[in-house]
Amino acid sequence: MTHTKKWVLFLIVIFAMIIVTLPAQAGGTEILVTTTADSGEGSLREAILTANRQTNTTIRFAIDTQRPYVIQLESALPEITASVIIDGESECATNSTPSDMRVAIDGSELPGGDGLYLTAEATGSTIRGLSIVGFTTGAGIYIDGARDVIVACNHLGIDTSGIAAIPNDIGVYSQGEELNLRIGSIDTISRNVISGNLRYGVRATSFATVSNNYVGTDATGQYAVGNELSGIYFDGVQEGGLAFNNLVSGNGEMGFLVDNSESISIFGNYVGTNAQAVAAIPNALSGVYIRDSFNISVGDADGGNIVSGNAEMGVLIRSSNNITVQNNYIGLSLNGDFAIPNGLSGVGVSEGSNDVVIGGELGISGNVISGNTQIGIRISDEGTSRNTIIGNFIGTDPTGTYAIANELSGIYLRAGANENMIGTGIYAERNIISGNLQAGAVINAASNNRIQGNFIGTDITGTYSIPNAFSGVSIEGGASNNIIGGNIAGAGNLISGNTELGVYLADAGTSGNVIQGNYIGTDITGTYSIANGYSGVGAFAGASDTIIGGLSLSERNIISGNGQFGIAANGVGTSGMLIQNNLIGLDVTGEIALPNSYGGIVVEAGATDVTIGGNTPEARNVISGNSYSGIAVRDVGTARVTIQGNFIGSAIGGQTGIPNAINGVRITEFADAVQLGGENRGEGNLVAFNTIHGVYVDNVTDVLITGNAILSNGGAGVYFPTNDSGTTLGRNDFKRNCSNPPSDIDECVDVVGE
Repeated sequence: MTHTKKWVLFLIVIFAMIIVTLPAQAGGTEILVTTTADSGEGSLREAILTANRQTNTTIRFAIDTQRPYVIQLESALPEITASVIIDGESECATNSTPSDMRVAIDGSELPGGDGLYLTAEATGSTIRGLSIVGFTTGAGIYIDGARDVIVACNHLGIDTSGIAAIPNDIGVYSQGEELNLRIGSIDTISRNVISGNLRYGVRATSFATVSNNYVGTDATGQYAVGNELSGIYFDGVQEGGLAFNNLVSGNGEMGFLVDNSESISIFGNYVGTNAQAVAAIPNALSGVYIRDSFNISVGDADGGNIVSGNAEMGVLIRSSNNITVQNNYIGLSLNGDFAIPNGLSGVGVSEGSNDVVIGGELGISGNVISGNTQIGIRISDEGTSRNTIIGNFIGTDPTGTYAIANELSGIYLRAGANENMIGTGIYAERNIISGNLQAGAVINAASNNRIQGNFIGTDITGTYSIPNAFSGVSIEGGASNNIIGGNIAGAGNLISGNTELGVYLADAGTSGNVIQGNYIGTDITGTYSIANGYSGVGAFAGASDTIIGGLSLSERNIISGNGQFGIAANGVGTSGMLIQNNLIGLDVTGEIALPNSYGGIVVEAGATDVTIGGNTPEARNVISGNSYSGIAVRDVGTARVTIQGNFIGSAIGGQTGIPNAINGVRITEFADAVQLGGENRGEGNLVAFNTIHGVYVDNVTDVLITGNAILSNGGAGVYFPTNDSGTTLGRNDFKRNCSNPPSDIDECVDVVGE
């Protein structure tokens, strides 16, 4: 259903609902019920039989006995076969007082049957002001083909005072086609309380509008009187439906269940909370559960839901397509200022669901998904693809200025969930994924997903940290071919302020992932540090073929200001990393240092086949301004590392110094097959202006240093503290080194050995 069609339909519903407040059908006959007896003159049974022989009648109650009037049925009432208003003239709710029914229809002594049964001939009827209870094998109100029926200001499954359950099997059950059923009203004063039933509060199989009801609570909206299964159930509805401004809480399974249905809009509801949305009244499973359905909206640009306090998921979507979840608070209170956690995740998308959109424009139609006990958004399973997460606050308050943490990660893609998007690169559609107690976003055993244009670990301005307690982005468990950032304007993420790494990659099979165009460790301007506590990017434990950067300007990462290294490749099996065209240790201009505290790049602990730079200017990294060495290669098993075409210790233009605080390049501890520079054009590095040595080499095998310009370093150009065994020095350009030699060098020359 399009947005325009939905609101045209909404206006039609409002107009039609106005008749709820009318006292009688125009020109009709009024029939009085004067006794609580099951049958006979003046009984409700006799009134229905009389109404069935006429048209446009109104049944009222004038019984000379103490209220509430309880009609204890001895047999099922007649079917209603003509248009009728049945009006108990009860005290409907006000803005400050709950509803209180003066007439009860009690079926608790019957062997079976429904309370009121409306056939197709009862089209246009209204049921109002009744407590209908005790029909344990049937519905309080059963609508069988009757169109344009209004059910308002009733208690269905709960006593006249709205406190205690006297269950029906179902509160309201409708079947037929194009019924246009209306359950509730346009305001709170004619709401139904539909609670305490053995299965569902409302079960609709055709178009229905369900509005302004309490479903699963008492009449005050403060205590659970749950329907034992779901509160509101859209069952195979193909013509569409609306559910708005309901309180749906305290039910034994779901708040809303949408099954095999199409074009349902759910907005403005409180699901899992009390009537003020400041405390939990949990639905025992999920708040909203959508399965095998199409074109369902949970919230929209004009009105969202509060989906909080449910025992399991806030919103769960399975095997469904074209679902929109928009403008909701999920896990939060009415004002979004404190958590009312859903017991598992905020939103779950699984079992092959496609084309689900979670969010909209940030701060306008996006969601706030925070405070949940597990994950903010979980997307999982093979075939769950083409889903989009945009414009949400995930782990923060609605202003994006302080944390209201999801207790695990903000977003988790797992188990074959492929080709999904987190952000689009459009600024207004960025997600703020910050403040979560594990990672900001996790991709586990999933492929071909994109994370683009988000703020991960910062506030909405991108100038202050709101840390995710683990890494900003975690790619693990065999996840492959995912893109963090991208090569178009706006695709890069701001990944800063996280407690551990900016981007963490790990595990065998985690391969082919691309990190491009991001600011990692800086503010949104790229000029100030908002440090990730560990390294900016780290690959561990078998992650392979990671690409960091690219040959175009839009693919360049700024990886600076981090608490450990800019980039780390660590561990046996970690291989094939390609690092090109990044600024590492510098601000966005490439002219000012933003040091990574442990150094620019480290390759260690058995990592292999790493390429840093390339033989063209476009591949050049500028690795300068870091607090230790620009590049460190170390440890037994670390092998086949190629370093070419980089500026190490200079500004981006290569003319002025921005020294790494110790060495430009450090190769130690039995690292093997390391090549610094090369014989061909463009392969040499500029290793210049570093505070101590240009290159430090100790205890290595098969290191080649050739074709480099090693200039103006404070110590030696190349320094061998023990000996030069295992190193081949080719033709390098040495100039102006030794301007500030360290104390352990007796006589500084360009190449110093034992």
